[in-house]
Order: sequence, then C-alpha cells, then structure tokens
Amino acid sequence: MQSVILKSRLLRLYDHFAAEGDAASARKVRQLAEKLVRGEFGVAFCGHFSAGKSRMINRLLGAMLLPSSPIPTSANLVYVRHGEEYAEARFREGRPRRYLAPYDYDLVKSFCRDGTAIESIEISTAAASLPAGVVLMDTPGIDSTDAAHRLATEEAIHLADLIFYVMDYNHVQSEESFLFTKSLTEAGKRVALVINQIDKHREEELSFAAFAAGVKDAFAAWGVAPEAVFFTSMKDEAHAHSDFKAMQAFLRDALENRAAALEESIARSLEKICADAVSREEKAEEKGLADARRVLEPLSVAERDALWAGSRALEQEAQSLREDGRAAFNEGIEKILANAYMMPYEVRELARLYLEASSPGFKVGFFGRGKKTAAERAARRERLWQALAEKVRLQVDWHIATYLKDFARDRHIEGGAAAAFAENFTALPEEDVLEKNQKEGASTSYDGSYVLNYTAALEKAVKECARSRLAAVGDDLLSRMEERNGVRLAAIEAELSGMAEEVAALFAVRQAKKRVQAKREALAKLLASEERADTANASLFTLVPQAVEIVEGDGTPSAADNAAGRAVQKDAPAEAASLAAEAEEMQAGAAALPADDAARADLAAWAPRLRRAGELVADVPGLSRLAEELSLRAERLEGHGYLVTLFGAFSAGKSSFANALLGENLLPVSPNPTTAVIQKILPVTKEKPHGTVRVHLKDEAMLLADLNRALAPFEREAKTLAEAPALVEDVLTRASDLRQQQAFLRAYEKGRAMFEGKAGAWLDCTLEDFAAYAVDEDKACFVEEIEIYSDCDLTRRGVTLVDTPGADSINARHTDLSFRFIRQSDAILFVTYYNHAFSHADSEFLVQLGRVKDAFEMDKMFFIVNAIDLAESEEDASDVLAYVRANLSRFGIKRPRLHAVSSLAILKEKLAGEHRGTQFENAFHHFIFHDLAGLAVRAAEGDYARAQTLLSRLIEESEESAEKKAERRESLEKNAARAKDILEKESSEGIEKRAAQEQAELLYYVAERVFLRYEDMFRLSFNAATLGREHGKASLQKAMKELLASLGFDLAQEMRATAVRLERFLAKRGKELQETLAKTLSEGERDFSFGMEATEFDFDLSFPTAFADVEPQVFAKEIALFKSPAQFFEKGGSKIMAEALKERLRPMVSAYLEREGARLEERVLSGSRAVFEAALAHVQREAQGYYEGHRAALAGGLSAAKLREIRAKL
Repeated sequence: MQSVILKSRLLRLYDHFAAEGDAASARKVRQLAEKLVRGEFGVAFCGHFSAGKSRMINRLLGAMLLPSSPIPTSANLVYVRHGEEYAEARFREGRPRRYLAPYDYDLVKSFCRDGTAIESIEISTAAASLPAGVVLMDTPGIDSTDAAHRLATEEAIHLADLIFYVMDYNHVQSEESFLFTKSLTEAGKRVALVINQIDKHREEELSFAAFAAGVKDAFAAWGVAPEAVFFTSMKDEAHAHSDFKAMQAFLRDALENRAAALEESIARSLEKICADAVSREEKAEEKGLADARRVLEPLSVAERDALWAGSRALEQEAQSLREDGRAAFNEGIEKILANAYMMPYEVRELARLYLEASSPGFKVGFFGRGKKTAAERAARRERLWQALAEKVRLQVDWHIATYLKDFARDRHIEGGAAAAFAENFTALPEEDVLEKNQKEGASTSYDGSYVLNYTAALEKAVKECARSRLAAVGDDLLSRMEERNGVRLAAIEAELSGMAEEVAALFAVRQAKKRVQAKREALAKLLASEERADTANASLFTLVPQAVEIVEGDGTPSAADNAAGRAVQKDAPAEAASLAAEAEEMQAGAAALPADDAARADLAAWAPRLRRAGELVADVPGLSRLAEELSLRAERLEGHGYLVTLFGAFSAGKSSFANALLGENLLPVSPNPTTAVIQKILPVTKEKPHGTVRVHLKDEAMLLADLNRALAPFEREAKTLAEAPALVEDVLTRASDLRQQQAFLRAYEKGRAMFEGKAGAWLDCTLEDFAAYAVDEDKACFVEEIEIYSDCDLTRRGVTLVDTPGADSINARHTDLSFRFIRQSDAILFVTYYNHAFSHADSEFLVQLGRVKDAFEMDKMFFIVNAIDLAESEEDASDVLAYVRANLSRFGIKRPRLHAVSSLAILKEKLAGEHRGTQFENAFHHFIFHDLAGLAVRAAEGDYARAQTLLSRLIEESEESAEKKAERRESLEKNAARAKDILEKESSEGIEKRAAQEQAELLYYVAERVFLRYEDMFRLSFNAATLGREHGKASLQKAMKELLASLGFDLAQEMRATAVRLERFLAKRGKELQETLAKTLSEGERDFSFGMEATEFDFDLSFPTAFADVEPQVFAKEIALFKSPAQFFEKGGSKIMAEALKERLRPMVSAYLEREGARLEERVLSGSRAVFEAALAHVQREAQGYYEGHRAALAGGLSAAKLREIRAKL
C-alpha cells in the first residue's frame, strides 16, 4: 500500500472519529499514525496468564527485564524497546513518570502488577537485543478473572504487527484461546502459536506427535490457521521437542523483513478499529432499545416480520388510497405511450413507399397504367396499414390492456367491465388517418424530412386516439375506486391503531439497525478511499513528546526535564512501503461466520419441532391439512440440501476451483476439450459412503447424436449405432483439419469394444480409478456424468457441487442441461481465467445469463476470476477485475458478486492446513448457510406461528357464549359461502392471456437482440486474419458456416433464456394468485392466512441450433460480393456484404422463432393451466380446512382444555 494513501486514510478516519466524539477510536488512529511515522514494528506476546510470556520475553531479549512467577505478573501493558536506560510508568490519571537508571527494579516490577493505577509500563534498555524501531509488548492474560486484563490486551492489539499467542501445556484447547486467536486472524493479524511448558508432557500418557497433531487440528477446526506453531520449555532448554531455536529464527526473519510488512499491518489494524467502532455502536443502540424489546418480547421473529410487513403494507395502501388516482392512472398510460416505439425502419420505409405512390406523378407500367397504378397504390397502402396495426397491437394495445386489468386488480376494483374493455381495446385510429396526415406538395425523398414528419404524425394520432378512448373507462374506474377507498381507509386506520405500540417498537429497532449500517458503510467508504489528502502539514503525523515527570536514580524529580521536548517531524521509513496483493485469498478471514452456523443450527432444530407440531394438531377437526403441511415442511427440512453449479469455458480452472472448495485433489484438473462429462460431488449416505463413485454411460440416443455431430462436417450420418463404426473408420482415413471431430471419433473407435452393450448403464469404480472416465478420451466420450460421494466440510453441510461441461460446448444437450442447472441451482459459480478473462464462449453464455439473472427472486450468482496469482502486480490484477466487471455490466449483469482467487494457492493452503479462508468463501458460505438457510427457517417459523395463532383463535371461539357463537357462526357461514363463490368463479384465462402476452413480447425482442450482436458475429467470421490470406470459395464458405453456427447458437440460447424467464413468470403468477386470493378471503376473516405453495412448471423443452441444415451455398449471391481483401476490408465491401446477408437472414430468423415459438406456446399454455390449477387447489384446501376448524370450535366439537394442552406443548 502506498504510504501517501495510508496516511490519507489515517487522517480522514481520525477526523471522522474526532467529529463523532469517539475519543477511543481517534486515540487508536493517532497511535497508528505515530507508529507509521516512527516506522515502529510491534511484537506482542498474548495468551494465558502464567503461561510464561514474561520469562519467554526475557529469554528472547537476553536480559531479565520483566518479572516472572507462577502467578500473574503483568496486570497492564509492558513495552520493551532498545535505547537509553529508563522505565516509564503511564498512569491512568496524571502525567507519566520516567525513572532514569539506575532505578529501583523492584518498584518497576510492582508497577507491572498494578493494573489499577497504571495503564502501561515502558522499559527502554541497551541490554535488549532488539533492532532499532522494534518494540516488544507483554500483555495481561486474556483468561484472567479480571476482565480489565483482557480489555487491556485488546486495547493494544492494534499496535501489534506480529503476535505470539502463548499457552501453557495443560490449557491449550480452551475456548478463550480459540475465540481470541480466531478474532486475531479475522482481523488480518499475523499470529504464531506457542505451546509453552512442554516439560509437563508425559510420553507414556500420549505420544508427543499425537499431542502436537491434536493442537493443530483443534485450532484448524475453529478456523485458526497460524503462520507457525512452536512447542517450547523455558525450564528445560534441552527438551527433545523444544522449538525455541526455530521460534528465535522465525522472529529474527520477521524483524529483518519488517519494513515491507509494516504498512499492510497498519492497514489491517485500521480495519479492526473501524469494526470495533461499529460493534460499540451496535451495543449502544441495543441499550437504547430496552423498552422496544420488552414490547416485542411476546412476539416470535416470524410474527414480528409479519406485523412489520403488514403495517408497511397497510401504510402504503392507505397512502395510495389518499393519492390522486387520476394522476396515477394517467401517469401509467402516458408512460406506456412514451415507451411505445411504433415507427422502426421497416415501417418508415413502408410509409415512404406509400407516400411515393400517393404523389400525383406516380405511375406504374405502360399498358393499363391506370389500373396498375391504382392497384400498386392500394397494395402499398394496405402494407403500411397492416404494419401500423401490428406495431400498435404490440407496442400499445397489449400494454394498455394489461395495465387496465392490473390497475383494477391492485386497487381492488371490480374488474369485469375493465377487463371487457381491455380485451377489445385498440389505439388504432380510423383508416383515413393515413390520408389525413399527408401534406400536399411535400417531398417524398428518402433522405428528406417529410417521411419522418409523416410517421411522427401517425404516431401522434395513435396516441391521441388511445387517450380519447381511455377517457371514459378511466372515469368509471376512478369513481369506483373512490367509493371503495373511503370504506377501506377507515378499516385500515382502525387496524393500524390496534398495532401502534408494536409497530413503534419495530420502527425503533429498524432505525437503530439503519444507523449502525450507515456507520458501517461510512467507515467502509473511508477505508476504501484512494483519494490523497494533504498530509504534509497535518498535526496527526507530528511527533509531540508527552510531558513526563523525570525521576533521577536517587528518586528526586528533575525540574529541568519536566517540559515537553520539541516536536520531531519525520517520515515513515521508505522501505515500509509494500505492494498489497489484489488477490482476495491473501486477505484471510474466517472460514465460516457465526451467523451462518446459527442459521444452520436453526434449520436443523426446526424439523423435529414441525413434525411434533403436526402430530399434535393432526387429530383436531379441521386442522388435518395444517398437520400435513407441518409434516411436509419437516420432511423438506430434514432432507434440505444445496445445489451449487460451476460454469465456465474449458480450461477456466473450474475443476481446480472445485478442488479448492472441497479442500482435496478430487477432480482431474486437465479436462480434454473433446469430452464433456458432468461431475457431481454429493454428500455421503448410508448406502453410498465416502469414496463411492458411480459412472453413468450415455444411452444409445445420446451416443448416436454425439457421433453424428462429429460426422456431420464430413457429410456422414449414422442411422443407428450399428452403422457408426464403418462411417467412423472411413472418416479417420481422410486427411482433414477438423482435428477436434476426428479426435472424438478416434477415441470412440478405441474405446468401443470396452463399452459394447453397456449404453445407459451405471458403473461402480473407486476414487483412484474414476479420473480416467473423465480425462481419458477413449472412456470419457462414452460417459454422460459421474457421481462422486465425498465426506468433506462442504458436503457435510449438505452441498452438492456440480462441475458442468464448458460454456463453449455447443452440444445442444449440454446447453439445455446448463439452463436446467441455472434454474435448479441454489448458487451459480461462473469461473473465468486470469490470462484470458472472457473468451468468446464466456461472452455468449453470459449474454444469456444476464437475460435470466433478474428472473430469480435472489441473486444467486458468483463470478470468479481464477489464477489471480499470475498477476505480476497489483495494477495488473486490478485492471483484469475492472475489465471483468465492465464486461459483466455490458452483458446486463449489474453489481455482480465478483471475486479473484487462486485455486492452487487455496488448495495448497488447505492441504497444508494453513488456510484461513478468503473473502469469496466467506461471502459464499454466508449466502448458502445464512441467507438460504434463513429463508427456510423463516418459512418454518411462519408455519409454526400460524399453527399457534389458529389454535389461540379456536380456543377463544370454543369458550365464547352461545349468543356470540351464534353470531360468529352466521358470519363464518356467510364468509364461507363468499369464499366458495369467489374460488368457483376463478378462471385460468387471466394467467393464460398474460403468459401469452409475455411470450409474444419476449420473442419480439429476441430477433432485435440477435441482430444487435450480428455485426460482431459477422466480423468474427469474416475476419481479416483469415480472408486476408485465403479468400477462395472454400474460405468464404467456411466463414459463412461459422456465421451461421454463431447466429444459430445465439438464437437457440435466446430461446432457452426465454423459456427460463417464462417459467419464472408463471411461478410468480401462481404466487401472485395465491396472495390475491388470500387477501380477498381475509377481508371478512382476519385470521385467515396460509403458507404460499410453490407452483413450478418445467417446460422440458430442448431447442435445436438454428440453421444447422442450411448450406453456405444458399448465400452464394451475397458471398459473391467479396471481390478482394482490399475491396472488402478497406473500401466498404464488408459492410455491403453484412447488410445483404442480414436481409437474407431476417426471414430465416423469423421462421425459426415462429417454429420454436409455436412449440413454446404449447408449453406456456399447459404451464399456465397447471400453475393456475395448483394455486387454486392449494387455496381451496386451505379455505376448507380453515372453515372446518372454526365450525368445529363453534359447534362445541373441540375441547378448550385439549386445545390449551396442545398449544402449551407447542
């Protein structure tokens, strides 16, 4: 880190803390600034009291400077440095007192033990064998019964650049040690563990090797990966297992290289100061929330979330009810009209032709000229009218129809009239609009402004027509809305009044969290700032010696030395500047966050609770459905796992990255580009223990398709597998540059005998043998997927890891599988390689990944730049990351989770037991084990809270008076009839129409997006590197074939992305229907609620690559436009050919989209009906169970005592 940037951050943070009144943090920052100016390297000794820290320091210094004994000898901080002879006591109150040599050693020792009056002791002596600019720190024991001792240690840790954590032999595996060292490593501190007093070891009880291994394993289990571990004895210097000499060498090496490490250490300390400041803010805020916590104490987390969400929804609804509905209505209409693009190039061109035909001088032919002219004029008019009508339908009518229905639904207006109007609405004016907007005598020149003015006038006429026709329906909707709003507003205000106290408490809690988050973000911004401040004259970097009381050797104060010495300004040593690696694996952090573990523990705890709850309510009349749901939820939680899928181009390092995640060399890391095997790493089961490997061979259809894909360039096709060997043999005898295809066919030929008759079979093998099925071409070409059951940290947490074929595989089956994994995965990890970040294959895949990213409820994608260790400088690494981030943005992936890693370094560290985690791993683990697990926990809490609420309501009803029961029974039956009527009237027509409209709109933009990328595809195919050397017929046809392949693949990918988006669209509509019905049915029954049921529908469609059977010769006329490289690349020939080919390709693209769109339409219709039926059936079951339970309670069929007993057990 550059010294000037570090100084700038110190200055800004000091000013920030000072302005905030945070004196403690400001003081620490000032200490770091002084440390930087002095170039002082701190070595701290922390750990247990009486572990021998002081004696160890004495031994390292070669002088008996610190007191040592079996009882705590350091109750405060003791600093030791090389220099003139003195001991300085810094009191908690009053000026420091410096004792000049020869001073009373016993007095100094007593000061060391006095933690009450004295804050710290500084001992300076020429006897200390320390280099200049190094200070040793002896800290109080962290396990002392006096909390002030630990606090004193923690208060000084920010000044330490290297920490020796010292434990005595009998107290190594203590929770204090694990937690404290974990906090040090999380703060980025360099830590070495020292197990002292090993002279206590008894070999007959436990071998020393086993003891040493146990120590290392215990700390590793807590995520503590120290730089070194030393076993020492200050009592027995010649102990056989003593590492004291190695420890001395380690310290000597650290001190020799201290300059290069100083600034990075100060930066980490600065981060720790900020983290501590945020933590103090959190604690302070929590103190102020005592009253709010008391109010909220009776409520579960799920109930609080539901109450807050409900109050916010009511507030927002009330606000919307008070707003001017007409303004909102008109704003929505105007937005649609403003975004409507009705006059693209093709419509403008048709308008030009029509205007040309409308001019007086327009003539066609020589004989029968009048009739031909009139016919041509009419034909041109009709083409323009049809094109305008189509654009109005797509750009205006559909959107306004949807808007009207949504407007009515969102405002709970009876939507029958609005729906009918919406279905028949069109903004298309009368046909004479084409003539009315013509201007006499205007030029119809293509380059003139008349055509633009004319089409603009047509567009304006359409919009005016829309506004005019919408005026009446708008008035009707608004009058209905105002009538309903008054009644609803009164009900909302009454409901909000009943929950005011709890909502106020929740608001206080949320505001406190926001303030803490604001502080966290403000400090993070200051920490990350690269802006350079004016530090030259900043007093923060001026060393001002503190006034001290000087005590001579005879104990008398020296007045002459009482005044403070003059300030000394000096820069930090130049050699302290060092280059901070960009690679995130160098920024070690905790391997798993406590919050993640808590979420996982919650998840595990909820399954038995839900199962027990289901059993308890199973026999309660009307609650059988709830019992089923609780049991089902329990089953889901018990089998809860996470699917994580790796994507990326071949050789991006996916397999090595997977090995790094797993912490073992499990997957082969040299995949052959001619093969594509899916590898799944799964958690072990009773039937499939660690090391179980199952190889799934391709079935006959898969193998035949792959063979024909390789045979196709040689104009060969096998109808059956029996025909394939002869065709393969023929192709392999040919001389060809299609090496990839021949390599695959050669591998098939070689391995055919081994796999004869085994198509579609599962084979069992060992961990040692399975790699051959993934790497050896003669085996891998027959394999579809491999399942490996592994018992490692990741799989033990329920993670299944899938390593997919490369993103550059154009095998249709592989791309279909990729999109299936995109849909099904809980997390997606896209891996690219440092040396070639974003290959063309990456780009093609990411274009579609960007298209589907927002279709999911959560952002589940992580983007990894692998092999960051190849960067030669911080600048190079930063440039690559910036490049990747910019490209992801270009592909529609905003704010990506982007991480740089070195798989080799991570794996090496894990295999060596030295891994401390990376920022990526922290973020990934937090997402999986906190965010996703938290969703499941909240769903479980909601189900449980619902059961409790329903039981409470049933108890209330069963105990009501006969009169009250009669009233309630009458109300219940009325609402039950209303609910039945509402549900019976529901139709799938609405979802079907919306889905059809969504599909039409998505497909409409597919062609536009494809042709936006067309020019890049054309340049890549018809490139100067190829055609500049060889421009014969074969080369041009090869280029054309590449263009067709790129365009065809892109179209197929677009269709896959469209299918994913439509699947998600239907899932959202199913949820929306349930929510709408729940809200409608609860208007009369305030307790009516239920958990939403997922309504997923898999289209199960495979989209073929477009133009696979189109030969380049079809485009002979366009290819003939190539005359020479000079004409093509220098004189505009490439642009002419590109435009000509585009015009030929447009109808072919439309035909493909129409054909595949028809297939998709069938599945969309089936999906719409299936989703509707599933959602409606779920609501019907919930409503039936709800009313049955309340009927039983009101009829006396439920014992209040029994219900209370069940509720108590819950």
